[in-house]
Amino acid sequence: MNTGYGKLNLKYDQTDHDNRRIYYTSEKGSLYCFQFDTDMGEKVFLFFSCTEQGEPSYQVGKTNIESAEYPPCNEKIQRELVQFAGYVNWVTK
Repeated sequence: MNTGYGKLNLKYDQTDHDNRRIYYTSEKGSLYCFQFDTDMGEKVFLFFSCTEQGEPSYQVGKTNIESAEYPPCNEKIQRELVQFAGYVNWVTK
């Protein structure tokens, strides 16, 4: 799905361990998350636009991501995101 907003440059916001989500904000202040999921036994991260409360609203196409800031990678879910979301152009702060 193309959001019509152009390419997204995402800044790391926070990690929600209970819901297995890693949140990012766009340059325009919109909230997004990578949601951990399994697809037929394979680990995947789906990418969503979120409500202000942090709930996934609708899935966004991964081709809309221009770049995303590396998560801290101090925790397993953050390392898994970097490993399994190879389509993301990861950048440092």
